[in-house]
Amino acid sequence: MGPRAKRGAAAKAAAEEESKKAKSGLAVGDQLPAFELQNDEDRTVASADLVKDCGIVLFAYPKAATKGCTSQAVGLSEKADELAAAGYKVYGISADKPKSQAAWRKKEGLAFNLLCDPSLEVLGKLGFSSGKKINRSHLVVQKGGKVLDVQYGITPKNSVKDAVEFCLTHKGEALPGATSAPAADEEEAA
Repeated sequence: MGPRAKRGAAAKAAAEEESKKAKSGLAVGDQLPAFELQNDEDRTVASADLVKDCGIVLFAYPKAATKGCTSQAVGLSEKADELAAAGYKVYGISADKPKSQAAWRKKEGLAFNLLCDPSLEVLGKLGFSSGKKINRSHLVVQKGGKVLDVQYGITPKNSVKDAVEFCLTHKGEALPGATSAPAADEEEAA
């Protein structure tokens, strides 16, 4: 193998290793790492506060106001009441800045706050990014911070479907004021 081929193979191996790191991220049973970030309201939010009183669905998306990201966010927003009844709040996270996140949240009428990590430091800790690339993903974390489910590199549609199904089968305490959707047989009887 010549020097050029060796460099190419080394570059490919390095890229695969970087991809593995992002995919390895957190595992079921891990504790949510400590972090503080600004949200779309330009307030500082600590991870410990997110999981203090309830479980969370934390979903990562590459860029606010793009087609796939909007599909994922709107899908989860439409299920926010159902998730709250199961004991989970929803939060989004990306590298977008608070002003961009706020404008997108308002435009789409999202029912939850969006966390901002322009440095990609926290996104990396969570396994949501490798380098400057953010992988569409989500975590389900129980009250107190234990990771219950991890989905890296998922489609927007499957992120919504899988997160909701997981939360509804792993219910925590319903959040104050939460209303659940009627069961399918209740709807048919009406």
